Parts: sequence; C-alpha cells; structure tokens
Amino acid sequence: MVEINLPKEKNHDADDKLLWNGTYKIIRDQPYGSPVDESHDAVDGSNDAVNKMIETMVENRDIECGISCFRGSLLQKFANKKAFVIAYGICSLMLTASAGYYIAIGSTLEKIFKISSVTAALISNGNNIGLLITCNVLSYCANKGHKPRWMAAGLFIMTISCCLFFLTHIIYGPGQDLKHLTNNDHSDLSIKTIMLHQRIASLCHDKEFNTSTLHYDHSKDGNIGAQMILFTARFLHGISDAVLFSLGLAYMDDNIKKSKIPILIGISYLIKMAGPSIGFQFSAITLSKFILLNSTPSITPNDPRWLGAWWLGWIVFSVIIFIMACIMMCFPKTLPRAEARRLLALRINQSNDNNNDKNNNNNDTNKEVKEVVSFWSTIEAFIRLAKNKTLVCINIASVLFVFGYCPFWYHVVKYIEVVYQLSASVSASETGNVSLWCGGLGIILSGIIVATFKPSARYLAGFNAFSCGIACLGILSYTFINCAANENQIIQMKAVTSNSGRLLTCTDSCTCEFSKYNPICTEDNRTFVSPCHAGCQHFTTGEDGSITYTKCSCVNSKDQGLPSEIYDNHLPSPTERLGTAKPGACKVDCTDQKDLFMIVFSVITFIVSAGAVPSFLLSLRCVDKRDKALTMGVNLAIIGLFALMISPIIFARIFDDTCLFWGKTNTSSGNCWLYDSGKLRYRFNLISAAFVGVGTFFYMAVWYLVRDLKIFDDEKNRAVRF
Repeated sequence: MVEINLPKEKNHDADDKLLWNGTYKIIRDQPYGSPVDESHDAVDGSNDAVNKMIETMVENRDIECGISCFRGSLLQKFANKKAFVIAYGICSLMLTASAGYYIAIGSTLEKIFKISSVTAALISNGNNIGLLITCNVLSYCANKGHKPRWMAAGLFIMTISCCLFFLTHIIYGPGQDLKHLTNNDHSDLSIKTIMLHQRIASLCHDKEFNTSTLHYDHSKDGNIGAQMILFTARFLHGISDAVLFSLGLAYMDDNIKKSKIPILIGISYLIKMAGPSIGFQFSAITLSKFILLNSTPSITPNDPRWLGAWWLGWIVFSVIIFIMACIMMCFPKTLPRAEARRLLALRINQSNDNNNDKNNNNNDTNKEVKEVVSFWSTIEAFIRLAKNKTLVCINIASVLFVFGYCPFWYHVVKYIEVVYQLSASVSASETGNVSLWCGGLGIILSGIIVATFKPSARYLAGFNAFSCGIACLGILSYTFINCAANENQIIQMKAVTSNSGRLLTCTDSCTCEFSKYNPICTEDNRTFVSPCHAGCQHFTTGEDGSITYTKCSCVNSKDQGLPSEIYDNHLPSPTERLGTAKPGACKVDCTDQKDLFMIVFSVITFIVSAGAVPSFLLSLRCVDKRDKALTMGVNLAIIGLFALMISPIIFARIFDDTCLFWGKTNTSSGNCWLYDSGKLRYRFNLISAAFVGVGTFFYMAVWYLVRDLKIFDDEKNRAVRF
C-alpha cells in the first residue's frame, strides 16, 4: 500500500517510517535497493510531487544547466524535455542536411579535384567507417557518462569536418580550368597569358606542335592531398553521426516518459528524412552561384563545365553546428524532472516488498542483464539470432534492398545530370522536393495506419514484399525513360571521341589526345567535346569578349567574316570553306522525360518510405525481448558492411565504365566529363532492379514465416483483423 498525502504538519519522528520530500510524505515499506519502476501511476500522475521533489534537490550538479561558472536560474529554465527535444532536433537536422548537401555536390567535387566516381565513393565511405568504429567505442565509453557533453563533443567534431571542407577550397581553389571561363578584365598579365594559352591548346594542332610552350601547370590536378582532406572530413562526419544519434536517443529514453518515446522516435525518423531534403535544397542555392563569387562567368549553370560555390554551404553549417554544440553542452547530465521521478519511484518501490510477482520478474530481469554482459551468453545470443529463420530472411532482404536502392540515395543527382542534361543545382532541388514531401508523407501515413488498425504480422510482411516489388518495377521502368535528343547528341560526340584520340578523317592532321573537355556547338547544331575534335584551327575574339572558333574542318558552312583579333595555330588553311562553332554544348530539351522520371521516382519514394515502419516492427517482434538491442546492432552492422559501404562503389564503377571522355592529369585519368547516357541508363537500372527483385523474394519468405508472429499485445482479442 502506498500513500502520497499533503500533511498538515511535519513530524520528524525517527520511528515513523516516513520519508520527507519537502511537503509530501511517502510511506516506505520496501527495503532500499529494489529496482525503480518509473512508470508507476503515483509518479507519472503526481506533477506536484515531482515539483516539490525538485525543490529539495539542491547542490546537485547533475541536474543543473550550464558549465563551469556559466550557470544560474536563467539557464535552469531550459532544463526540460521540450528544450532538449528542440535542440536535439535542430542538431539532427543539421547533420542530416549536411549529409544530403555532400551528396548533392558530389559531381562538382569530382570536376574540381579531377577524381573518378569510384574514388569519390571511397572518399564518401569515410562516413560509414567512422560511424561503425565509433558505435563500438561508444558502447564502452560514453553510455554511462555525461551524454549531452559527449553529444556536444560530437558536434564540435562535425564543426571541424565542415571547416576541413572549406579549407580544401582555400588550399586548392577552383582549379586553373576555370580561369578562362570568366569575363573578368584581368589586370594580371600572367592570368591573361594562361587564358590565351589554354584557348590555343584546345585547337587542332599538328603532331609537331610543342604543347610545353603553353606553360600549363598540372601539378594541382588530381592532388592526393585534397582527397585525403575530404576523406578525413567524411570520417569525422561519421563519428559525429554515431555520437549524436545513438546518445541522443539514449538520453531521451533515460529522461522522458516511456509512453512518449515512440512519438519522439517517429519525429526523429521524420527529421532524418527532412534533413537531406533541406541539404539538397540548400545545395541548389549554392551551386547556382559561381565558385568564384567575385568573378563573372562566361558560361551558364547549364553548361557541364559550370562549378558552383560548393564551399559556401560548409561555412553556414559550421557556424550553426558550433552554436548548437555550445547549447548542447549546457544541458544537465539528467533532467530535473526525470531525476525527481526516479527518486520518487525509488521510494515508492521500497514500499512494495509484498509484491512477490514483481520481485520474481525483477530477478528474471537481473538474470537477463547478467546474461548480456557475459561473454558466453553473448555468443549464445548470436547463435539464437543465426537460427532465427525469420530474422535471417529479414536481414538478407534488407541488405539486398538497400544494396539495390542505395544508388538512388547516393547517385540520383548525378544520374539526372547525365541522363537528362540538367544542372547540378536543378537536379538537387528536384530530388530534395521528392525526398521531403513523398518520403515524409510515406512515413507519417504508414505510422498512423499501423497505430490505428494494428495489422497482423502477415499484413506487415506482405506490404514489405509489395513495396519492394513496386520499387523493382519502377526501377525497371527507368530504363525506358530516356532523352532521345541527349543520346543522339552523345552518339555524334562519341563518333569523334575516344580516350586515345580522334576517329574522323576530318581531324587526321590534329592531335587531340590531351585536349581538355571544352564542348562547342557548331553552326549545323552538332556538339563536339573540344575545338580540336571538330578540327577548328583558329579562334576569334569579338569586341564584347565572345569567342568564335573558325576553320573547323568537320563543319561545312558558308564563308564567315573574321572580326577583331585572330589566333592561328599555323596549320595550312584548307582550300574548302570551313564552318564555325561557339563555346558550349548545343542545347537539348529533356524536360518531359525528366518530369516523367520524377513522377515515377516520387511514387517509389513514397511506397519505400511507407515500408520503414513495418520492417522495423517485424525485426523487433521476431526475436526474444532480451535480444532486441543486439538485433538492432546486428542489423545496422550487416547493412552498413554489406550494402552501404559496397553498393556506392559498385554503382560508381558503372559510371566510370560508361565514361567517354576523361579529363586526364599527370598522375591519373582524372574525372569523367562525358558519359554514354544510354549505356549508363541500362546498366545502372537493371543491376539495381536485380538486387531489389531478389530482395522481394526474401520478403515473401518472411511473409510465410511470420504466420504465427504476434505484433501487438491485444491482437488475439480483436474481432476484426486488418
């Protein structure tokens, strides 16, 4: 029997078995040391009792907001769950937004630092490596410590990561290729000379032409130092992710009522979905700005050579995350109300020694805890999980699905750029909209439906199989959504392009092996990868600074006047009339095909997101209660090792294998400037659909195996099943 009454007067009789909390008295009957049950009605329902208990907890630094001398009543007002949830939500949003931002600027980084898609994927994997390593370390170090300060440390690490990205731009700059793509009136004679030499180098030269006289410095092309800095930044990003997300959920579980935890977990899932979308949208703004903010570019964002101000976003992220780190470190080790509930619950449970059933349950719980910390019991737990057919099928299906669908998280922006000839900023913006609205709506609706109708395990597994099958069919449909105008243009460019030089007889006298990607559009509306590949022997500069390439042996045209200043590479002028060309690729319109792709992509994103909740519930319910935590850890490790780390590299290799024109450097092939979009479209989507399709069959096996699995406690009492 437990009483909580407001006394008329205090009685401090030593023989009276009463504990005073300041105003309330709680009768104690149970010996000290019994487990605390914070879900007791007397604790959850007595806000006054909790408030009075808080008033008595003086000189307890564990519940005080602030750090060192920065404490006080003003800060203490924020020592509550609402303030923490808001701060944690902003921190999570910034970390996931920065992850989406990095994905969106991936193709820009490849162009600037002249790295292949595979190399870019390996750099990106630094995040997964840091995440996996840190998760193991945290289980031993940070779990029992001051969690908000550990999270603040993780945020400070993320600030360093953002600064490293910006530092890479400061050290290596935009590259020398960008200098001749501006209309600035350079006062520096050396810069004007470099620009002139680069334009001359792009022309058709005979084999005896000495390119060393152009004085172009390749020393910064494909610099390994830049790659190491980027990898380190991604590694630190992974550490920050592991610290914030694991300890953040643990802190909420320790300090917030258990009945409210599912809601908060749902909010965290929604934030993780919204964060990358915000990152995509933010990248659309920064990438639309030229990488040299103080320069006027001579090309538009639709030009494949355009490089946006990718570094600008990291300044914003670093400032916001640093501020949030300072705020996070001020939260107490334990929230005051949580500590008050714990003390009240301790006193209440000490009065319940007559509850034998509860004591037996506690003894069983203690045995389970001892079993977990035992080495051999852990081995036995792994064996139990390995023998669980349902869990094995779920894990295999998850790995296969994530492996096949992962490319549409990591490479979808670049895929849209290549196949539908859109700029990086537009691709990132449209992808962000789909992820935010369709993905978020799918998670919210599935959570509401599952909570309302409480479907059986078979319905949940059936929906997973259905969503996986729909995703497979949708990915297959991508192979038929092509832009014919773009692919026809690439076929024409492919005819005069190879990694070893030229193929057409009209460029027999030209040596184009080391020509840089400098697309031109001829007057007969054909695109060539460089003036050399079109056989252009001269270029002229108009009064407005515009460039016109002339005497192009692969272009037939009428006679053209040659205005202003003319630069000749000393090749003999042919007797036939030759055509002209303008810088930049010929425009193609793929709007209709892109819109159709985005519609299908939106539907698939919605359905796939809706399957997240059923998959999570099945994974938890198909194992013993004592194995749930281990199950989540094993699932995360398996997906991380066999899907998230390998899949981006495999599909990046597909991009590299379909490359038609590499930007060569002194030490490597550099980055790819032109892809065979038709070949890429088939290989990318068919391989992805194959993995997702096989995963569908394993989800069908799960549907068969969960016929007797109970998901909800009241499932047998419901007359109507969903």
